[in-house]
Amino acid sequence: MVVSIIYLIPLNYTGTDIQIRDSFELINTESIKNIENLPEQINLKVGDSKSYATFDEVQSRTINTEKTPTIITGQDLKQKIEMTTERIVNDFVWVETSGFVPETTGGKIILSSIGQKTFKCDGTVDNPDCFEISACSISQKPCYEYDNGNTIVYVNHFSGAFNTMTWTTDSDWDGGTHKRLII
Repeated sequence: MVVSIIYLIPLNYTGTDIQIRDSFELINTESIKNIENLPEQINLKVGDSKSYATFDEVQSRTINTEKTPTIITGQDLKQKIEMTTERIVNDFVWVETSGFVPETTGGKIILSSIGQKTFKCDGTVDNPDCFEISACSISQKPCYEYDNGNTIVYVNHFSGAFNTMTWTTDSDWDGGTHKRLII
């Protein structure tokens, strides 16, 4: 599934996602192309109300209006991440910016759950390169924190993020008190 919903968010916005849906302008692909009507600096949100990404403050003149960022949440990508990391993915978001903003633009990826471990992914949809990240109190970007049942992943640039269930690999499962059932 590919989601391309873009919200224009006031610069100093600190409210909740419900307020975003109810009170801020939804920008479709056509209206974002009319960049002259945008403020000089904007914050952008891409995705739906469950899992989404917000870009750090972006200067509107640096936006490539011929491109559109998308959220990719399909099973094919989930399976590819699981195969390359040997982890069972609980929740994930992949942000494909496609040159919409400068590649050094950071922001937040919001996962709609809390997992046992959290990962940041670089690379491409065809070749994800994922690695475990630490809590923000311990490290700088990329890092994560929990808020209201969500995992917020802070990133220096976009690709993807995911979290895992308690038992994340076959060896984790077999090393615990439960044995996996092979049918």
